[in-house]
Amino acid sequence: MADEIVEELWRVKEEMAREHGYDVRAFAAYLQRKDREAGFRKVDLQKLKEMTEAEEVRQKRKNEFTAVMERDGGLLPQGALFSQNFWESPSSEELDKA
Repeated sequence: MADEIVEELWRVKEEMAREHGYDVRAFAAYLQRKDREAGFRKVDLQKLKEMTEAEEVRQKRKNEFTAVMERDGGLLPQGALFSQNFWESPSSEELDKA
């Protein structure tokens, strides 16, 4: 049974290679076109990593804020100012510190 599966895979591989003139770039272009037609999206792993790091910093800020609020009975420390950008994406300097 396993030999039949391997033989089928090699047969399909050979057929696809022949259809694209044994040109790896032509075959890659074909696969990319098929992905687009199927509605698959390309994922930028660097952006995904940056988004994850930014979300971790936002969550850390939120946890710290919640801890202060719980500790102080829901009151902000005297003189504490939290601007609207407290919950926004952190700067690259903040990401480096995290």
